[in-house]
Amino acid sequence: MAKSESNKAVANLMGWVEREAIWGAAFETAFKNHTDAILEASALSREDLGEILGDAAGQLFGCIFEDFAAQCFESAPHNMVDDYLKRRGWRESVPSRRYMEALRDAVMSLYEVTDVRPGEWVEVRDLVRGAEPVRVFEHLGSKEMVPWDRLGARVVEHLGKKVFTGAILLYSAQKSEALKGQIDASIAATFAQRGIKRRRPERPEINAAIADTLALLGPTFTANWLAERIADHAAPPPTLVNSEGDMLQFAETRFPLRPGAAVQIASRLDLRKDLLRADDSSLAWDWFAEGDPCINTGGEGLSLEVHDADTGAHLLGSLQLDEGVLRLSTNSVSRAERATKMLRTTLGKLIGAGLTSLTSAQDVIEGAREP
Repeated sequence: MAKSESNKAVANLMGWVEREAIWGAAFETAFKNHTDAILEASALSREDLGEILGDAAGQLFGCIFEDFAAQCFESAPHNMVDDYLKRRGWRESVPSRRYMEALRDAVMSLYEVTDVRPGEWVEVRDLVRGAEPVRVFEHLGSKEMVPWDRLGARVVEHLGKKVFTGAILLYSAQKSEALKGQIDASIAATFAQRGIKRRRPERPEINAAIADTLALLGPTFTANWLAERIADHAAPPPTLVNSEGDMLQFAETRFPLRPGAAVQIASRLDLRKDLLRADDSSLAWDWFAEGDPCINTGGEGLSLEVHDADTGAHLLGSLQLDEGVLRLSTNSVSRAERATKMLRTTLGKLIGAGLTSLTSAQDVIEGAREP
């Protein structure tokens, strides 16, 4: 079945929930069951949550809706999908009806990605039920996944292929381990309640107990995913510093050249032991630390530095001699000032006053994210 057809099937079910008051009220209750606890714990409103999630709010809605589609209620009508198929199923194609039935019977589990062919498929291993990895045909999602990713998803077989039902929740390794512990504890409680002494997958009652437990844990999957999203949003970005403890700021200083001074400038730069030409044919130099390595003088944060791959020497900056200008690049204001003093001593009046422009590390990171 084409993906567009499955999307249409889900859209028709969503329309049914909006149209029928009984299902609209039941879905609102399901939404609260998935979100109220985490909202209360984090002192957030539903609107706050929407702002934090941004585009990912669709993943939350899809996950809750799929969980709702599988719920069975004591009073009639017992299940939303069954109710729709009974009253409107004649309007759907056979593949569409089969997909709705698969969605009704699916339960979310915790998976680990073992292999990916982006744009085609992803192989996943069920961390709850075990067994060998299975290949799931997924076009868009497989482009974003890499081996070892952990995710909550529903996998169903339809038209001879295994597919994700749609909603996929990605977890960090740490959060997935915590979630796995909660799932295992719930399954153990179900075993104890049903008098199951040992876990042997070949026994039908084992699989039934696990499936029945997973069917009740949709809000647990959601709460763990939301907790990570909220924590990521609340955590301030790390402060980036260099090895000397200076705040990381990319500084470029441009020194105008005295007319006809380029050759003399290059000769003087070549004489310095702390400057090394990038290659014989270029007018570019790397500026390395001499003697003992640079020591952090007290700056706190995530330290980022660059070293020469061959010698291990500590790279402090670089110089580029272009037509009419000498460009100095460093990763802090302090280094730019030190290099300027060094150049004044070495080149004197061969260069004019420098003009420095600064770019923060955060601006560089955000610029790299833009398409």
